[in-house]
Amino acid sequence: MSAATGVTSDDVRAVLDTVPDPEMPPVSVAELGMVTDVRVHGDRVEVDLVPTYSGCPATAVIREETARAVQGMDGVGSVEVRFVNTVVWEPERITAPGRRKLAEFGIAPPGSGQALLQIGRRPGLRLAEVAQAGPAQPQRGAGRGLSAVRLA
Repeated sequence: MSAATGVTSDDVRAVLDTVPDPEMPPVSVAELGMVTDVRVHGDRVEVDLVPTYSGCPATAVIREETARAVQGMDGVGSVEVRFVNTVVWEPERITAPGRRKLAEFGIAPPGSGQALLQIGRRPGLRLAEVAQAGPAQPQRGAGRGLSAVRLA
């Protein structure tokens, strides 16, 4: 905790949980597991993020929205948001609430063993069930390296 401002890294992380991913707005950057470190030095905050894949076109927007959210906190004077390449983003970084929201959004996280059936909002079918449902069209999750299957 910073004695001068009272802002803690936990406070900042709570705010980051409200920053939506621009390509999948129901899910926050924190829920996607993009936040790798938060440091508070007086009224200055540093946030390290990892992109979900190298070359992600949304990094500039994510950086801007993250900085804006943290800058809006009482007691924060300056914010630096960096994308780091010392950590590799993996699907296992997605939180349980993030996985649930992705499923509701129509995306099955890699490694989940799930495909989504977009009939009557019935997410979470197992792949064996999908095989019985008919032909599928693979799709990419808005360029985020997240796979989904939408049944035709």
